Amino acid sequence: MAEDTFTPNPFHAMKTFDAKHIKNIVLLGSHGCGKTTLAETMLFEAGLIQRRGRVEDKNTVSDYHELEHERGSSVYSTALHTEWRNYKINIIDTPGLDDLVGETIPALRVADTCVLLLNAHHGVEVGTDLVWEHMQRYERPVIIGVNQLDHPNADFDATVAQAKEHFGSAVTVMQYPVDQGDGFHRIIDLLKMTMYVFKDAGGKPEKQAIPASELEKANSLHKDLVEKAAENDEALMEHYFEKGELDEDEMRIGLKQGMMKRTCFPVFCLSALRNMGSGRLMGFIDNVAPSAIEMPAEELGGGGTLCRAMVRQCSSPSRP
Repeated sequence: MAEDTFTPNPFHAMKTFDAKHIKNIVLLGSHGCGKTTLAETMLFEAGLIQRRGRVEDKNTVSDYHELEHERGSSVYSTALHTEWRNYKINIIDTPGLDDLVGETIPALRVADTCVLLLNAHHGVEVGTDLVWEHMQRYERPVIIGVNQLDHPNADFDATVAQAKEHFGSAVTVMQYPVDQGDGFHRIIDLLKMTMYVFKDAGGKPEKQAIPASELEKANSLHKDLVEKAAENDEALMEHYFEKGELDEDEMRIGLKQGMMKRTCFPVFCLSALRNMGSGRLMGFIDNVAPSAIEMPAEELGGGGTLCRAMVRQCSSPSRP
């Protein structure tokens, strides 16, 4: 691993977080969907590394083993962590090859939220379905990231349609791209009802009003999102019927409940390679994805239950 690629903050390890401000996620998906690149981008976006590595250059934080350098892909699950706006996000980057699924199962066991990446130009692949079968066993909340929207053959709508066909009506669009393919640089966020505009280098976007040409579509999808949030809580549903709308905080409450009940799998737009959309995804993980203490207790094989927060105490140290 290149010395200038991985430069951790020496004071980061000294900071402590209460249980509510620790989020444990696992990156899942088929081979080539961009899990390791997204993990690298999340570390870079948070400032834990000063330069992003590339899988092709064999200098990413996650794929550090010699065998992974030889194969040019992840072979082992790697524990990482980053910090975003006073939350600690523990990340497990998993391999996507079908014959390495044994690395995925232990990661599912300890994570609280699954981030399932879909390749925007391949859609739901055989490897995605294989991972999904194991995800079903552990019944974790799910966030879906449609990645590689900058690919010339990217098709967001087709990818979402396939996701709904394979994973059900819980698949819920949170964002959609205005441009996709070579010109991808704009994302409309349906929770915040704003448009994020990225420069070519990615990174922090500029927030703009949704253009008039997109308002009808955005309003329709926003209404769908509000209804999805409201259906998970009786008080929110009553509020929605009375006022016809929910504010952003109320929607977060409903979406979190929907994620925990697995009636809502929020869909985000990404280009991990160009660092577009990663910050917004991290913010959603902070503010909406459940922490270990919010998740229901685990049922033990011999009877009884175990608080999921206690499971985290058995986790191995993470990188960086």
